[in-house]
Amino acid sequence: MRTHSRSRTARVRDIGGAAISLLASGCTIEPAGNNILETAPTGNPTGMQTTANADDGTESTTTDESTGQHDGSGPGTTGATGNPTLDSATDSATDSTAGSDATTSPTTDPSSDDDTGPPAMCGNGVVEGDEPCDGNDFAGMTCTSFDFDGGSLTCTSCQIQTTSCIGCGNAKKEGSEACDKTDYGGATCMTLGFVSGSLSCQADCSAIITDSCIAPVCGDETINGMEACDPPDFGTKTCVTEGFGTGDLACSDDCMAIVTDDCQPPVCGDDLKNGVEPCDNEDFGTATCMSEGFDAGDLTCTDMCMLDTSGCLTCAKANESCASEQCCPGLTCIGFINLCA
Repeated sequence: MRTHSRSRTARVRDIGGAAISLLASGCTIEPAGNNILETAPTGNPTGMQTTANADDGTESTTTDESTGQHDGSGPGTTGATGNPTLDSATDSATDSTAGSDATTSPTTDPSSDDDTGPPAMCGNGVVEGDEPCDGNDFAGMTCTSFDFDGGSLTCTSCQIQTTSCIGCGNAKKEGSEACDKTDYGGATCMTLGFVSGSLSCQADCSAIITDSCIAPVCGDETINGMEACDPPDFGTKTCVTEGFGTGDLACSDDCMAIVTDDCQPPVCGDDLKNGVEPCDNEDFGTATCMSEGFDAGDLTCTDMCMLDTSGCLTCAKANESCASEQCCPGLTCIGFINLCA
């Protein structure tokens, strides 16, 4: 049987693996191997009895029911010591111990809260999570899923690309398409008669939209877009290039047409090739017999300012046969071989 010292000793259950020792007035609390709170008073207060346990050599303390205090022999209970400080400490320790004994914390499996499974890994060739594609895995999607006529999908950084699909929407102008996204077949706002701006494409690729193009401003003295003229800017046009002899061009009010009212018809015989005249006396412009399809000769001009090719001829050139035609000027026909030299 364990004997007690004259000081009161309280044995308190080990909580969380750490022994709690409390030094109170006249009391010492120390860990007990049997995990039961024991109170050993120096004397035996009224209503309190100390009993020796023959089985394990320990003692238990009980309290008379009439005192309203609990039997200290059971686990998780304590008897009154008569010392308020010790009573408070032991009650607190007992409550904590009882709470830890009475309840068992549930074991939480971290994976049980994860309803989505492992995170997607782009590049493993398998569509996972919210990936549209991965490698050659398109989750059953094809070009026709995106309203194309055919072709093949490609996957870049696990994002579906439709540039290899055939049909409207693949950013390639094909067949009868007027455009396809940003492919306008070389067309720009400027080539379509505007000054500047940007084009867009009809959703069904049937038409180029010019709503964002800037129209030319007639009257700014510069030909822009579809303008034919914007005085004094007529480009390279003159009365002569328009088939007249002399005079000055004018421009319509909307800059869309050249006006030739002040141009004069060419005058044949003034020795100047003007307007639509092929020639005027000795002025043939750039025309020659060769430009007219002959091999040699000289052009002449009629009184009506028309070209006369009677002086032009077709002849055999060097090393060509002279059996059926004469050699060109400056060449001689070698009879025994019939070649011009």
